[in-house]
Amino acid sequence: MENLTGYFPPAVKHQLMELTIERRRATAGKVTIQDLMAEAFNDLFAKYSNPEIAPVNRKEGQGRAGG
Repeated sequence: MENLTGYFPPAVKHQLMELTIERRRATAGKVTIQDLMAEAFNDLFAKYSNPEIAPVNRKEGQGRAGG
């Protein structure tokens, strides 16, 4: 695994955190910020006709591609 970082206004982080909490409530499951980021990357990859390879719903460093 590799680390990816970026700099955004604080409101972006707060909104992402709020969305994570909302998704946890809606799915009654463990949704992480990383899961949402993987979903966003996969949407971007699909938009540009690339394989959706970011693992979503990781468990102990492993995951499945797609979402």
